[in-house]
Amino acid sequence: MNQITEWVQRLVYHIASLWFRAQKKEENDGQGVGIVVLTQGESKYLSEWVVYYLKVLLVDRLMIIDNNATPDASIPVLMESFPNQIVTHWEPKPIRSVLSQVELLNKYMSKYRKSFAWIGCIDSDEFVALPKGYPSLTSFLDSKGAFADSIYLGWKMVGPADSEYYTKSSSLILSSFHSANDDFPPHQLGKSFVRTEAFGRFLYGPHQPILRGGGKSEMISHTLYHYYFRDESFFEQKIKRRQESFRYQDERSVFHRNLNLCSVLPLDPLSVFSLAEFSRQWPKYKRLH
Repeated sequence: MNQITEWVQRLVYHIASLWFRAQKKEENDGQGVGIVVLTQGESKYLSEWVVYYLKVLLVDRLMIIDNNATPDASIPVLMESFPNQIVTHWEPKPIRSVLSQVELLNKYMSKYRKSFAWIGCIDSDEFVALPKGYPSLTSFLDSKGAFADSIYLGWKMVGPADSEYYTKSSSLILSSFHSANDDFPPHQLGKSFVRTEAFGRFLYGPHQPILRGGGKSEMISHTLYHYYFRDESFFEQKIKRRQESFRYQDERSVFHRNLNLCSVLPLDPLSVFSLAEFSRQWPKYKRLH
């Protein structure tokens, strides 16, 4: 039965891919970059993510999709602190499959894509690490996307928060990015930023959408820092949520396996331009934590 389901999915994906690739790109006058983020149980971490993208990467607007059973009380505070840069929508219906997750993301990607030149769909534990020479995420995407309609940023997995570093910095970002394994092969998964005129839709996951008009995608490895763990208690919560929502059978050993693979070598987060800038900006916004 599973093989039949997989075969049907592949067939649907193939047909949908052909249909979208045959469509013309939809021109628009949007400028800059917007990000759609789906959050659940993230209030403890969301403020740093917002500060990082709005004040360091200079993203034009964040569209926060609140998937909590009751509205996240931290979001109105963030909206007041960053007026006109945050839009929020409350979607309390529990996500029970990857397809329902994708349906929700497509809804808001389509709603807002004409407002920007680039649009991305990433999570609140994912951070684009800009090297020196790029003053904003838009400038980075424009330069890397000179001949591409989609920039696919591969994950760089980083370790769980270091308690000593956290005490010093009061930052989950900086204390989580203190270790990574640079010898670890580029992760096959990541997330995409897409020229809005070429966005078709996501089908079976939020990683790489189908592009209109035969658009091309460019892969850049080790650019999207992903702290999947944060700390052990958060990882336990994530396992439970993934099991309930997606029926994943994550085992307890996953934490230790990934910890050994991705977090064994010291990493200086301040050697990355955007993380160094965050370290300078963050003290002004700690009150939002």
